[in-house]
Amino acid sequence: MRGADTLRLKANVPAGVTRVNVRLVFAEPDALPPGKQVFNVLINGQLTIKKLDIAAATTSRNQTLIRDINDVPYDGTLKVSLIPEPGSAESVLSGIAIT
Repeated sequence: MRGADTLRLKANVPAGVTRVNVRLVFAEPDALPPGKQVFNVLINGQLTIKKLDIAAATTSRNQTLIRDINDVPYDGTLKVSLIPEPGSAESVLSGIAIT
């Protein structure tokens, strides 16, 4: 997913589950240099990853970067927002898993 700022997701979890673990998967497909694509990740409005720079955190184009956010409040819908820093390229999210 590229350029979208917010996703609203429903997870296939057992009834009554109020907290989940979220795995976010990122990869930089365009070989942008460090500092060109920096963004913040919010889950349910809470800042969970500040100033993520995929290129700075990996060593090659398309290398997978995984970030796990555990014990996230869940009320039936999960809201994931990717907010680019001013002057940055569009954010990129390659995958998401909710358990």
